[in-house]
Amino acid sequence: MQEFPASSTVSDLLSRAGPGSSRWSMYGIPPKEELRPRLNQRPVSKLKMGDVVELTPPIPDESLPEYRATDV
Repeated sequence: MQEFPASSTVSDLLSRAGPGSSRWSMYGIPPKEELRPRLNQRPVSKLKMGDVVELTPPIPDESLPEYRATDV
């Protein structure tokens, strides 16, 4: 969990928690991994106090059929 100043953006979040940060390597995420920020299940750009943002990687194309097979 991290706190950000008022009027922070998702770009601020990604610059602190994204590629190159110590947290990034701590979780074993590849440095060039693209993350998709979502707030309450929706894409966002601006943050408000109390927002919880989830950073999820996209599903690679080659694993999509496998993902769909296990999602049933």
